[in-house]
Amino acid sequence: MATLRGEKDRSVRDMLTKPPGGRVEEETPGPGQQLDKEAGEDRVQDRQEVTGVRFGGEAYTIVLYTDDVVVKLDDPVRSLSVFLEEVEAFGAVSGFQVNLSKSRALDLAPPGETGDELTQHYQWEDSSVPYLGLRVARTVMETASVNYRLLLQGVRADLAEWRRYPISWTGRIAAIKMSILPRALFLFQRLPVEPPSSSVQTLQREINSFIWGG
Repeated sequence: MATLRGEKDRSVRDMLTKPPGGRVEEETPGPGQQLDKEAGEDRVQDRQEVTGVRFGGEAYTIVLYTDDVVVKLDDPVRSLSVFLEEVEAFGAVSGFQVNLSKSRALDLAPPGETGDELTQHYQWEDSSVPYLGLRVARTVMETASVNYRLLLQGVRADLAEWRRYPISWTGRIAAIKMSILPRALFLFQRLPVEPPSSSVQTLQREINSFIWGG
């Protein structure tokens, strides 16, 4: 994965180093579980072969949030196998395991620069990876574009389904407040850029059409 530099990439760092809403505390693991995970993190970071992605003057390798683990590698061809060896060794004594069938990877460099050996053995995504309710892409603007597009697709599908039923006017308003607005607010609060005006206008039109047109 490419090394990212400059002020422009700070918001990408924030998305990957802070949980939703900017909270930094762990929610579900007990003290023992959290200590185990932190011990594993220290073990990985002690290996010189595992190099994290640099943002400005800082290097980031692992982000832990509840049961999600994000690993950011500057040289995955060299580092990924070493990282997995350390995880396996740590798991042998702690019970911690990585489910590779659910794991996804994204190359921050231009497509094609990652070695064939990696794309053959691991599930490499073309444009974005899922993380804590978002699709994280290579840049902040790409991330915003992907997530607002998915939001609108989901909203249109739900509204089309709801139109099949005889829902009252107040019921339609309640459905928007309970189902649609929380999804939009999540993106407004989580993405470090202003929502695209075209996406907001489209969302407003869809909501107005459903409320007033049924």
